[in-house]
Amino acid sequence: AAAAFGGGKEEGGLGGQLRLPVTGTAPRPAKTAAGGGEAPRRPLVEVVASEASEPSVPEHTLETGAEAMVLQVELPLVCTAADLDVDLGDSEVHISVEGLYRLALPLLAPVVSARAACKFDRRKRRLTVTMPLAS
Repeated sequence: AAAAFGGGKEEGGLGGQLRLPVTGTAPRPAKTAAGGGEAPRRPLVEVVASEASEPSVPEHTLETGAEAMVLQVELPLVCTAADLDVDLGDSEVHISVEGLYRLALPLLAPVVSARAACKFDRRKRRLTVTMPLAS
């Protein structure tokens, strides 16, 4: 039997979160003590939340050195750099991961965005953005 799931995508979200059984199989019916009938079955898929949550602001640090500004952003729920959307201007940076994170940060000094570099460390799940300071 196919399980129905609450009407598809809702505006701005995935329509809900799913909780699946630990074993990956449907629970077997148990015999009841009185009468030998079957106990009610739990659903294979259960809706835990149906509202989309707002993206959170990730933990981050911004350090200014003599020649560059370095932004480090902790993204523990991101597995690959392909999920990241980084928009770097000369005076601000915007980083987002759809449905998870959103960071809009004004920079402390003007930078040369054309020479900036981004690196995502998959093991540490950390994005490092190095931005050379404008002269």
